[in-house]
Amino acid sequence: MSSRFIIAANRGPVSFVARDDGTLAPEFDSTSAQLRPTPQSSPSQKEQAETERANPFGQALPVTWISIAASAGDREAARRADGEAIASDLPDGHAARLLTPSRRGLHRYYNTICNPLLWFLHHRAWGFTHTPSIDHEAHTAWDHGMVTVSRAFADEIAAEARLTNDTPLIWLRDYHMHLVAGMVREMVPDARIRYSPAVPWPSPADWMILPASWRTAIFDSIAATDEVALTSHRDVRALAACLDEFGSPEIDRPLPEITVSPGAPEIEAVTSIARSRRARSFIDRFERDDRYTFVTAERAEPHRNIVRSIRAFGRALETMLAKDRAVETRFLLVLAPPPPHLSQYRRYMSEIERAARDVNDRHGSGRRKPVELI
Repeated sequence: MSSRFIIAANRGPVSFVARDDGTLAPEFDSTSAQLRPTPQSSPSQKEQAETERANPFGQALPVTWISIAASAGDREAARRADGEAIASDLPDGHAARLLTPSRRGLHRYYNTICNPLLWFLHHRAWGFTHTPSIDHEAHTAWDHGMVTVSRAFADEIAAEARLTNDTPLIWLRDYHMHLVAGMVREMVPDARIRYSPAVPWPSPADWMILPASWRTAIFDSIAATDEVALTSHRDVRALAACLDEFGSPEIDRPLPEITVSPGAPEIEAVTSIARSRRARSFIDRFERDDRYTFVTAERAEPHRNIVRSIRAFGRALETMLAKDRAVETRFLLVLAPPPPHLSQYRRYMSEIERAARDVNDRHGSGRRKPVELI
């Protein structure tokens, strides 16, 4: 088989839903226009161009996406594929492979190690005096979750790479892939590997909260790539320092090129939301309200400083505005809810709600509240 572009990510751009008749229908992520088929089930000229722009190797090639089966429909699609790539109902030249790790392994990999432990680390959201607690449970999750699922990714990537006669081109996306590059390099030495973690990169001091063996595994794996794409020059400097600090001295290959490559704007997704009925209702609500309005739209994440913003707004009402003007001003926060099953996020949402309630109790009047959470 000729060259094929292999993309591996925790979550892929297509999922499967069971129809009433038992068949499976693909559903495409709104940010993945390059995989959405036209009525002729083949990419349009525009979609082909988007695919080429998304390919960091600069070549227009067939694409295989490798990701985790995230739903019952995905798992059924993987079962029916019986180890083969899924190509039916996808645009020409595209295929998907879905991993089906055990539910316990997946929980350990995602809900214990990747999110929140690594996510909070990358966003410097831990209070290092007391958290995180890396105990026996965390080590078990690393060994039988993070390592196990990473190995499953690497095995699937290597199997797909061996089908090509040319240099395999592999793009690892998202920080969940920290361990995958090193495993792939062992099995496919001639692969060309690019890694896009899509998160800020902390300094070496921040990484000291992890056990030394974890740090070595992560940075030896990253050192096995050919290129790492980060979002800022500050991140580039931080990763270079980490590779120097934590990489194994016996690594005999050149360190990867570290580049700055900000993520592309999700134009189609944003446009779709802006034109939705719900967005129109928000606009109508603004137009009917005569108050001065400050608006922020954020994910409800600890590193977003939402609690501080609410408290600062309350302080502004006390010091910068005349008392009789406070009820004429509001702070509207449109928050994407965090995962409810993680205690860290539940506590943070409680802090946000408490901060809003404190400001409203001091400065609200009747039904007009200075801080509104949506």
